Amino acid sequence: MTSTSTPHVGPDVYEPVVSILESLGLAGRLELKIATKNNVYLLGDESLVAANRICALLSSYKVLLIALFLLLLLFALFAISRLLIALSCRKSGP
Repeated sequence: MTSTSTPHVGPDVYEPVVSILESLGLAGRLELKIATKNNVYLLGDESLVAANRICALLSSYKVLLIALFLLLLLFALFAISRLLIALSCRKSGP
């Protein structure tokens, strides 16, 4: 088993991010999840770490749904702005 060090961030970054994620409902009991994942990486063998990575990849659909929603919102805002520009040009025309 190889020992890898995990990157650490200070409480100035960690605590606000955790509170934002928990308030949005994206992470329930995040501190417990982080401690569990850290133990998996520190104590687990390679197959357990690989299985954990596969589960993390499969559960990333939540992030993809949010990204897709934001992209659709961006397209809608662009279309609305183009429509408003066209309407304002039509009114100011001859």
